[in-house]
Amino acid sequence: MPFVYINTGTSFYPDHSSTYSNSSGTKYTYKYKKYSSWNAGAQIGYEPFLNSAIGLQYYLGYSFSHYQTTSEYDYPTGTDYTYDSKSNSNGISFGVILQIHLDWLNKKK
Repeated sequence: MPFVYINTGTSFYPDHSSTYSNSSGTKYTYKYKKYSSWNAGAQIGYEPFLNSAIGLQYYLGYSFSHYQTTSEYDYPTGTDYTYDSKSNSNGISFGVILQIHLDWLNKKK
């Protein structure tokens, strides 16, 4: 039996701020101003059944992820700066899964 599986997701991250100091005693504040992350993917496959409850799922999938953040560095003296980071990643997956279907859950009593 052929199948298609589609997924998507996102991450939520609250504002975060911390104060750091190095070995010479210089302190600065680091803060996330913006954070976003999301992903999406799909799998296609086929499941031949070995008997009425057990099947082998063969699948091939693709996934895409996106990440973006804006960070602020606040120094007590000197120049403050903002750092923007953005990245994307792609993935391909394939595999075989031993699937056991619980037929007894669907039987009428």
